[in-house]
Amino acid sequence: MTWNTQVEQEYDDMLAGPMGQALDLQGEGNTYKQFLKIYLREMETGSTNNINLNPLYDTFLLYVEMRILHLMRAACSFFLERMDILPWSLRQKTVDELRPLLSLHYQGLRYYQGVWIFEGVWDVRPGDHLVEASMYILLQGLFGGGISANEEEMIIRHIQGMRDAGWAHVRGWWEDYDNRPSHSLDGLGTYDYYDIADVKRGGCHITSNFIVASLRALNIATHVGRPWPEGAHPTVFNQYVNLHHKFTHCFVHFSAINKWFGHGDDVYNKLLKTYPPQFAMRADWWMQANHFDTSEYHWMRTTAYDDYFLWCLLLGQSDEFLYDVRRLYQANWLRYQLENIHEQVNLADRDGAPAVIPPVFDNQTIDLLINWVAKIIAEEQHP
Repeated sequence: MTWNTQVEQEYDDMLAGPMGQALDLQGEGNTYKQFLKIYLREMETGSTNNINLNPLYDTFLLYVEMRILHLMRAACSFFLERMDILPWSLRQKTVDELRPLLSLHYQGLRYYQGVWIFEGVWDVRPGDHLVEASMYILLQGLFGGGISANEEEMIIRHIQGMRDAGWAHVRGWWEDYDNRPSHSLDGLGTYDYYDIADVKRGGCHITSNFIVASLRALNIATHVGRPWPEGAHPTVFNQYVNLHHKFTHCFVHFSAINKWFGHGDDVYNKLLKTYPPQFAMRADWWMQANHFDTSEYHWMRTTAYDDYFLWCLLLGQSDEFLYDVRRLYQANWLRYQLENIHEQVNLADRDGAPAVIPPVFDNQTIDLLINWVAKIIAEEQHP
């Protein structure tokens, strides 16, 4: 590969479009774009060695290091886009769709006591990630049944791969990492990406940020968020989720496909780990209501969703017929129950309810849940 005017022009066109705008470089854009081109030239001429950051300290980044890391990561995304080896294209996306992947504000870093610290995953080697992602894509094409056709398929394969590899919840106060160097400045568990990949254990913060880091290398827009403090009512929060309260649970937004993991631990917890990853992903409307809205209507709506979703997964049995999933299914009443939850819990009477009350579940979700219940019952009857 070489660096020439044609290659440079292609990158200039990317920088002039949504990809460049999504970097959120603001007034300093021209200067930083020149630095970005230095990294692009490095990769185009066959080297990724200089696309890894070597921070001065092992628990935080200085401001200039944070900015350099952002440009290194962006360069990897631009390079992978120009190579055209993935079925999806960043150039076809909007600025808002690209921000969780490319923006300065979505880099898994948090400002803390004058420096920048990582949330759970110390991740400073984008050049290495690029090489590994390229090899992963090649091997998937040769031996893995073909390259994932779209971003959702890649996400599902990635999460299923974590499950197959034996990922589990970390024990105690990160005891599984006792023999690994800590990169934490604030006393919370933060470890190197490659140590985490080796140990295969995490809490919701480590696991969520590990997923984001892994998918970033495949040009899939994903970001983490933290909702309200446990037990409190939800509150609207700043769009830059990495600035959020650090002592709450952590969830994953697969913004590339408008779906979510409601909790990072959904990868491996006992309730959810045994069924296909797409069942764990909530639709975008649900997470927006759950985490971004304060009205009682949305609060009740998401509560109803959680209750029925978990009943179906647990194949819940209750003394009350309307809450017994098996009996509802066998009596052909489960669909009716799922279609009419919003009426049964009287969401129309809640604060903030719209004039027309939408169902809690869409038809596709209902089909998935009923098919899942049928599958489990059949397996129980004919093990």
